[in-house]
Amino acid sequence: MTLKSMLLPSKKTRRLLVSILPALLAVGFATQAATSAFAHSRVEAGPYTIVVGWENEPAIVGERNALLIEVWEGDQPVVGLEGALEVTLSYGSETFQANLIPAAEPGTYLAEIYPTVRGEYQVHLGGQIKEQVLDLEVAADEVLSASVLQFPEPRLDTGALEERIAALQEELHGLRLLAITATTLALIALGAAVPALLKRKKP
Repeated sequence: MTLKSMLLPSKKTRRLLVSILPALLAVGFATQAATSAFAHSRVEAGPYTIVVGWENEPAIVGERNALLIEVWEGDQPVVGLEGALEVTLSYGSETFQANLIPAAEPGTYLAEIYPTVRGEYQVHLGGQIKEQVLDLEVAADEVLSASVLQFPEPRLDTGALEERIAALQEELHGLRLLAITATTLALIALGAAVPALLKRKKP
């Protein structure tokens, strides 16, 4: 056996590799797609499947993004829903009525948003798809602080700074109330002690 025959695969091995290469590539692409879609929320409404997620992931505070909404009926994309679906985002008590526009892929729609606070946003889907009325709540993936991607040094997180300032202000307010209470009690005690001291000084 020569060195060349040891290093190079045989014709039979080469044919086998060529035959299974498309299958391996398909598995790789399917795995990548599954991983990409794993972060999206999936809900059912009658015969329709709706997938909700961020267009750019991870979603970062202060970066322009969009909710990405896919609507399928079986394996067929549902088109023409930009005027029929109602998308409302909420964060705490704040709400935002999104403007839905069709994306390049059939059955895919975008609702542009510029998230300014980190945390989890709720998505309400209303309106209807043909005869199917929608009233669904979906949680979008958490919006992250920009510091998770900043390098080499993270910028100042203004949101965290504002929270810390609010906490310090609350602590300061508590200390002021405590000081006022202590001063009031001291004055009351002093007022009660003065008559006794004056009586003792009388001859």
